[in-house]
Amino acid sequence: MNSDARYARLTANLCGFAAALMLLVLATSAFIRIEHNGCTNIAFPATLTLMSRAMHRVSASSVGLLLIAISFFVLRCRPVVGSRNVLLALLWVLTVFLAVLGRFTSGSVVPAVVIGNVIGGMALAALFWRLRLEFVPRESYQRPERALSKLASTARSVAAFQVWIGSWVAGLIAEIDCKALTSAGKLALWPDVATWKALNPTRIYSAGNADLLRAVNWLSAVHVAVALVLLATVVMLCGRLRHSGGGLNRTAPVLLALLALQLLLGMATIIAGRAVLIGVLHNIVAALLLVKLIDVDYRLHRS
Repeated sequence: MNSDARYARLTANLCGFAAALMLLVLATSAFIRIEHNGCTNIAFPATLTLMSRAMHRVSASSVGLLLIAISFFVLRCRPVVGSRNVLLALLWVLTVFLAVLGRFTSGSVVPAVVIGNVIGGMALAALFWRLRLEFVPRESYQRPERALSKLASTARSVAAFQVWIGSWVAGLIAEIDCKALTSAGKLALWPDVATWKALNPTRIYSAGNADLLRAVNWLSAVHVAVALVLLATVVMLCGRLRHSGGGLNRTAPVLLALLALQLLLGMATIIAGRAVLIGVLHNIVAALLLVKLIDVDYRLHRS
């Protein structure tokens, strides 16, 4: 094996490890966020909270160190591929953004900060995996019919949109007392002017603000509706993948398992409230589902 092949293999492994490590960052971040505003059914000891914060810092710092190593090998690999350099630049921009956001907004409950952390973390995990795919041997891919490629792209886009809506819900909930979530009254089919204003992710409200509570409920309803669209799209995609070649037929059961688990966690959130374990798992599985759909979409489009 020549040096370029070794660099490519090592880079792919490092990118995969960095993506996995980002799941730990997302998990600890979700635990800190949910536990911080009282959204737990269990009184966790202070030691566990401190450990989760320490683990969050260590894992986030480790991702930064991995990115430095990945950058070295990506720049050493030949031939030079423009898409790899673009992905590397995006990784650096996003990493610096999250580092600055975490440094200067620690403990903030402004929804925009929570949205930035959740979306940024999931995007970083997805980008690491996407860069990894650049170094996987070309023989692992296939170019199927055009309709299947479009369906995969649609599923990926719907999943990304769902992550955005979910992070928005999490950002608004971070401002309120979880015990007040049931006092918002009936959910209107269409929000009024006050509810629209409450959706502003840069505003700060009182813990029991009724408009904010209605905004959370309305946005949660949108989240459920998009989940149904994602369900239909992924099921159709998996049905088509079962009859495709190139090894992607084995991907369908994995996608369906992740989708089923995510839907169960979503329903558990509705029934049991913002239990910390359910919230953490909901974040992790969302990231896994998004990464897997990006993986399938890339494999289908690469010739």
